[in-house]
Amino acid sequence: MEPSAQLNGVTLPEGIEEADVAETIETEICVLGAGAAGTVAALAAAEAGARVVVLQNKKTVVTQGSGACAYGSKRQVDQGLPAGGYRAELQRIKTLQEGGETNGALLGLWFQKSGEVIDWILDHAEPHGITLQFDKVANWDAADEWLRTYPVAGKYNGEAGFGAITLSKILAEQAVSAGAQFIYEVTAKQLERGDDGRVSAVYAVRADDSVLKVQASKGIIICTGGYEGNAELRAKWLPHGQQFNAITKNQGEGILMAMAVGAAVDQPPHSSNIHYNAGANVPFGSGLPWLRVDAAGRRYCNEDAPYGNLPLQDALVENATGYQIFDANMGEQYDAITENGQGLFRTFPGPEAKAEKLRAELGEQAADWHPVRVMYESSAAGGHLFKADTLEELAEVAGFDKDTFLATVARYNELYDLGEDLDFAKDPRRLHPIRTAPFFAVARKAFVLGTLNGLVINENMQVLDEADQPIPGLYAAGNASGGKFFGGLVQSMSAPAMTISRAQVWGYLAAMHAVQQ
Repeated sequence: MEPSAQLNGVTLPEGIEEADVAETIETEICVLGAGAAGTVAALAAAEAGARVVVLQNKKTVVTQGSGACAYGSKRQVDQGLPAGGYRAELQRIKTLQEGGETNGALLGLWFQKSGEVIDWILDHAEPHGITLQFDKVANWDAADEWLRTYPVAGKYNGEAGFGAITLSKILAEQAVSAGAQFIYEVTAKQLERGDDGRVSAVYAVRADDSVLKVQASKGIIICTGGYEGNAELRAKWLPHGQQFNAITKNQGEGILMAMAVGAAVDQPPHSSNIHYNAGANVPFGSGLPWLRVDAAGRRYCNEDAPYGNLPLQDALVENATGYQIFDANMGEQYDAITENGQGLFRTFPGPEAKAEKLRAELGEQAADWHPVRVMYESSAAGGHLFKADTLEELAEVAGFDKDTFLATVARYNELYDLGEDLDFAKDPRRLHPIRTAPFFAVARKAFVLGTLNGLVINENMQVLDEADQPIPGLYAAGNASGGKFFGGLVQSMSAPAMTISRAQVWGYLAAMHAVQQ
């Protein structure tokens, strides 16, 4: 092994010498990573007749997410949704929410290809017990502008299981049946680029520290995910996410090894999908615009913000943690807050179905409670939020400064009575009084689900160099890929599940281009 090197202030992986190689495999397509992008790429390439090897650093297929989204899918029509519509609106809102940095060419490619690719995926998945059920929300298109979107998203679910992980395992099995070879517990470390400029091989290290070399005559597709577990890269490229923990340990190996052979990386700061509600018992409604205070009990933001932007406001306060405050009338207030439209993590997914299952646990008192109150009372019983009979007691159990918190609630009630938010300009329809016991507080701290920028790519998923020229033989898909498909500091949630969709669509397109080389 050669020592690690530095490039543009980033530490590259240890180098590997030819003499270190214990085994060499020759193939046509080598896919690095067996997640949402890698399994699609492997299956597509194998079915197209290519010899395929997949290198995965885990013991099995691994991915995140519950579903995906698409535009113009045949399944959407079959499920009673319009064949098209809202494209201009969705494209405009996504670009606006991402600070105008969204790559319009790549987003246009997604609009053009996502329906076709998702249908191809479902052609393979449905016979094996899983489908994609698209969201049907009657007045989604009537929501406030920052919420409004065509209902393009859905969840993978069925007899075989739930989520993108179940789907990816099914696709991996079919790729193997089509002739692809999956090698697990092996971590790709270094690419080989010849004098002709082509990337034609990858060096990887097995669990026993032996070195495997895979020579790929047609292409290497990097599907290794982002770098959310790499503190050095996050500090350099995602500084606004420093206070949020990562939910995975991805180190950005694919991005780093591509940089070592001349690949360009998106200019920072990078985008991320920063989410709330990590864990099964976290209370419902992380995106609801209840009064929000910091650890001292002081209001600090306009709570009526796009879901993806709320963590950026939390980042301004201690421990990047905000506390939602509401009272016993939260059910009726919820109805008023959401009356003029629905959106991600407000009324969708809704509390009704789960609340009905919880009423019996709470006893007779819950018989007439609003579903939202059922959800919150259940969380209080489980110790997952703070509840008190007075505001003074709530300040004590939640750890707020009592005088500060009481002054904050008094001021908020004053603004509600006035019908105008003179402090943070929140829509008056989103204001709500806090006067009826019991009183509640929910702590919200977001986490980094994944980093969304990486290697600059073109519309064939080819990785580009610093001169914007394709590096022959090298492709990227999923969260290892960049090109500013996601712009700004955080992902717009105007089209939920677009990260998984991008991974799957880009994996398919990368494979289709590579097999033709």
